[in-house]
Amino acid sequence: MTHPIIFIRNLVHRLFQNSLIGGLLLRGRPLSSSRPLHLVCATRFNEKDFWQKSALGKCLKSPTHHANVMVHVHYNNRLGLPTLYNTHINNSSASDILLFVHDDVLLSDADWPELVRKALGDFDIVGVAGNIRLQAHQPAWLFRPMAASNPQFVWDHGCLSGVVFHEVNHRPVKQLYGPAPLACKVLDGVFLAVDCAYLKRSRVRFDEQFAFHFYDMDFCRSAGAAGLTMGTWPIALTHLSAGAFGSPGWRDGWALYEKKWNADAPVTKLNA
Repeated sequence: MTHPIIFIRNLVHRLFQNSLIGGLLLRGRPLSSSRPLHLVCATRFNEKDFWQKSALGKCLKSPTHHANVMVHVHYNNRLGLPTLYNTHINNSSASDILLFVHDDVLLSDADWPELVRKALGDFDIVGVAGNIRLQAHQPAWLFRPMAASNPQFVWDHGCLSGVVFHEVNHRPVKQLYGPAPLACKVLDGVFLAVDCAYLKRSRVRFDEQFAFHFYDMDFCRSAGAAGLTMGTWPIALTHLSAGAFGSPGWRDGWALYEKKWNADAPVTKLNA
């Protein structure tokens, strides 16, 4: 759990930032086009295959897609994403922006680096899809709570935000979740941009017990407890994976997540 002093400090800083004087003094930093932006990706591909076969590698080949961006790719990776992500957070400076993105993502906006910088002028953590609420026994950002005894995945319609394209028959198909930009309580980990200054000030990190599944849910929950703001931003991308909800690995992550956050929360019937 986050220490109350950290939450209060972040809240005071946020109120100051949103004031007229604070806005004039602080807003220039997040919007600066010269602010360092580091893209971090972990892949099981070797170096050659990453650049030739992965969606992210192919789109990053174009200079227009990573101008003024430092790209960090962890090839042949077998470590959990939180372990790698925390290393970058710990080694970053307070002025850095970190963008954590999966290797099966195709970035479509040529000006995505500036969109990320602009988005972090409004939020401390930014994604492309998320949910405005975070509830006990919620099995993913886009689903309503469910009971372990009655496992059903029901979309949380009316509370979702963002747009993600998915490939169907080799063509991108738009999946509209809801309006964006929008303040959210939890974000999809496929694309997460973070302001290192706020993470360092709040001591928020990824929990390394979650190798993959639920690392994003847990991170957003910790960030929210520390008083950090999260939101979606319209940045066009295509995600080539549909997820692995209900798989053995997902169920292991679900058990860890429930034990950490919802052990004492009453189990209710699945929302209709």
